[in-house]
Amino acid sequence: MTSTQTENDFDVIVIGSGMGGMTTATALSRMNHKVLLLEQASSIGGLTHAFSRDGFTWDVGLHYCGDFGREQHSGRILDWLSDGAIEFRSFGTVYDTLHFPDGFDLQVARPVDAFRMELE
Repeated sequence: MTSTQTENDFDVIVIGSGMGGMTTATALSRMNHKVLLLEQASSIGGLTHAFSRDGFTWDVGLHYCGDFGREQHSGRILDWLSDGAIEFRSFGTVYDTLHFPDGFDLQVARPVDAFRMELE
C-alpha cells in the first residue's frame, strides 16, 4: 500500500501468500474484487519453494499431483485461475522412486495395478 491508500481501497485483504492465499486472491480478483495480498516473508509463496540448511537443500513445495487434466474439475479450476497458462505433463507410469540405504529401490507407479506388481 502506498501512504495514500487505505484498507477502504480494497474489497478484500488476504493475509499470507501460500498456495491457499494466492489461490483465494486470484479467484477474487478474477471476479472483479479489488484484492490486497499481504506476505510477511521476503518472498511470496509460503512453503512452495526450497530452503537450504547444513549443506542440504529441501524442496518443501508441491511435487506432483494427480487428476489435473483439463477434463477434470480441478484442472478446469486451474485453467480458469491462470487463463490457461498452466501446462501439466504426465510423469508416465512410474512417477517416483524410493531409494533405501541397503540399495533397494521401490518404484511408485500408477495405475494402482502397476504399483501392486512392483510390490510383489
